[in-house]
Amino acid sequence: MRAAVLGSSGAGLAIAWLGLGFGLAVQAGCQERNPPEANRASATPSSTSASASASASAAAAPSASASAEPSAAGPPRVVAIAAGADHTFAVYSTGEVKGWGDNRDGELGLDKKTRAALTPTLVPNLENVVQIDGAARRSCAVLRDGTAECWGNNFAGALGDGKTKSRATPAPVDSDGPTRQVQVDWGHGCILLRDGTVRCWGLIAQSTPSESRPKPVKKLASVEGLALGGDTSYAWHSDGSVSTWDLELGKQWLYAESVEGQYDNIRTSGARVKGVDDARALAASSTHVCALRRGGTLMCWGSGNRGQLGDGRFGTEYFVAKPKPVAGLEDLSCVAVGPSFTCVCHTSGQVSCWGRNEWGQLGLGDKKGRMKPELVAGLENITSLAVGDDHTCALSRDGFVFCWGKNMSGQIGDGEKGLPATRLRPVRIDVGAP
Repeated sequence: MRAAVLGSSGAGLAIAWLGLGFGLAVQAGCQERNPPEANRASATPSSTSASASASASAAAAPSASASAEPSAAGPPRVVAIAAGADHTFAVYSTGEVKGWGDNRDGELGLDKKTRAALTPTLVPNLENVVQIDGAARRSCAVLRDGTAECWGNNFAGALGDGKTKSRATPAPVDSDGPTRQVQVDWGHGCILLRDGTVRCWGLIAQSTPSESRPKPVKKLASVEGLALGGDTSYAWHSDGSVSTWDLELGKQWLYAESVEGQYDNIRTSGARVKGVDDARALAASSTHVCALRRGGTLMCWGSGNRGQLGDGRFGTEYFVAKPKPVAGLEDLSCVAVGPSFTCVCHTSGQVSCWGRNEWGQLGLGDKKGRMKPELVAGLENITSLAVGDDHTCALSRDGFVFCWGKNMSGQIGDGEKGLPATRLRPVRIDVGAP
């Protein structure tokens, strides 16, 4: 919710890649239409080298997740990070993955008897990973050979395997071609194929109650990266334009009684977003969307209820329908958004955050919200970010991982959990070797 999202060659939670030349975050319940604050995403443009985002990337990956290319050169190191609602992943240069945090539905890929992992734990049955993403209680990854695999809670067919049975072991998505990026949210998922087309599945795919196998999204081509937020889906294209489909941002579900199983306010094909034509990365949450522009500036739109648009305003009814520049931000290299909060990487290696902050997810040393960007102290050489529902992680150029915010499920990874374990400032995590 979510990820990191990475940038494209032209990023994702939110995205993290391992350098394949393309491009880390939500809660599910029985038919609930308004899940607890859902997915987030992070994006890092292809110009960012050596790492990934919870969407994040080690080279040039699509939006909102973590990406990296397995390599035997040098000792193993973390090259990408990603986050689900209450869990976190680190991808190593070997293609192996460690996870920590919530595992009640097997979203870490561990046996469900392990309810949570409080420190980074090797994910079994998962190798050669080049990109990974997480949502509430589920996760997905892309392997070096282009296979997409998912695991965890399979509510509404959200694992994309044509079934609805949950599982803790990664298994292939029913795809019809090699995959470049995978994105998951609270009730649906999408894959970007290497040919630049998109397939989606889950609760809102093609406006049906549930579609458990990937189906093509019409009017989408030359796609560079994906970003999913709540019930809304986005893509950015090689020409810098942005498209959206599924539920329109800020709208409510409307059931079409005349056509059983259909919803009459769901877009089933891509529609261009007016006002942005130079995007190189996207990050989306259940509340808002941000586009990282080719010149290093940022545009955001959607709900500004908690100050997450960075324009100094907030309010329950405050909503910006069209992309709006965030003043005072230049030379940005990545963006990650969670439900009602936003963080960015600067080319200087620093990080700024703003918006909702009741769990300290902004890393500013307190729980006060911010309506404008503010620098996070104690971080340097940061190349990608990953955000969950209420926690944030950062990856440095030298492979160090830092996390802060909510820690009720051990998603910070420092060996503790619970209310007293909330971290208001970045904590360096011992990720060790795979």
